[in-house]
Amino acid sequence: MSSWSSNETMFGFCHWKGVTCSSHAHPGRVTALRMQDLGLVGAISPQLSNLTYLQALDLSNNRLQGEIPHDHGSCVALRAINLSVNSLSGQIPWSIGNLPKLAVLNVRNNKISGNVPASLGNLTALTMLSIADNYVNGRIPPWIGNMTNLTDLNVAGNVFHGYVPSNIAGLINLLALSLLGNKLQGRIPPNIWSSGTITRLNLGNNILEAKTPNDRDFLTSLTNCSELVTLDLQLNRLSGFIPNTLVNLSQELIWIGLGGNQIFGTIPAGIGRFRKLTVLELACNIFTCNIPLDIGQLSSLHRLLLYGNNLSGEIPPSVGNLTQLNELLLFQNNLDNITN
Repeated sequence: MSSWSSNETMFGFCHWKGVTCSSHAHPGRVTALRMQDLGLVGAISPQLSNLTYLQALDLSNNRLQGEIPHDHGSCVALRAINLSVNSLSGQIPWSIGNLPKLAVLNVRNNKISGNVPASLGNLTALTMLSIADNYVNGRIPPWIGNMTNLTDLNVAGNVFHGYVPSNIAGLINLLALSLLGNKLQGRIPPNIWSSGTITRLNLGNNILEAKTPNDRDFLTSLTNCSELVTLDLQLNRLSGFIPNTLVNLSQELIWIGLGGNQIFGTIPAGIGRFRKLTVLELACNIFTCNIPLDIGQLSSLHRLLLYGNNLSGEIPPSVGNLTQLNELLLFQNNLDNITN
């Protein structure tokens, strides 16, 4: 591999599977390694640092082990690193923060641990950052709000604790945010979605709280997000009434997940506005009163999960209009026309 960066006569390696070389200004220089799904085993060679013209490195979906080499910081032309779905361990190298052109960093689904290195705050060109499904811990760093080019931030399935940083509101181009499956606590910052760009929001399976009406103001700020398609707040400690502003959310919603909280009161009238909704998950809360009649207007609904509440009255006949429905769970309520 050390010879790949030199001017060999034939550049035979440029014809190997997954290897791309420059054919113009720097002939024979390796510019991309796309070796995903090749069954690669062992460690990542530190000699990759010799490929100083490398722009894309994709070793995803292999069986690589060991630590991510610290020498990658010398590959200053790198724009994309995808090491996801391997068995890599250790910490994210501090030297990755020396890659000024890096736009994509994906180390999802490995065995990486430790804190997020502060040097990643230098990656101002980053548009996608995924460290999901690892063992990364500590707090979500406050400098994350300075990475204004980010469109996709995924730190789900780690061991982050502390609060959701309010300066995430500075991510004016953010489309997808996934913080689910951590140990985050406290209230969700109220003006965090003021930019209106979010389309997918996953905050489920944390310890987030909403005890007072002001704590639920984040739902009002989400009404600015006209392209929102996913809202997942399941398995937290949200309590109190759902504000009526819920029904003013995006008409593009296909998933609403509020199950496994401590929400009480009524399911808001107007829920039938979400004609594209495929999943409505409100199970295991403390909802009372009747199932809204207009729930039968959710013509795209596939899953309706209302079990484990205190709903009463009859099941609206309009539920029969849900011709796409393939999962209906209403048990553990006080409904009149339902039997075990």
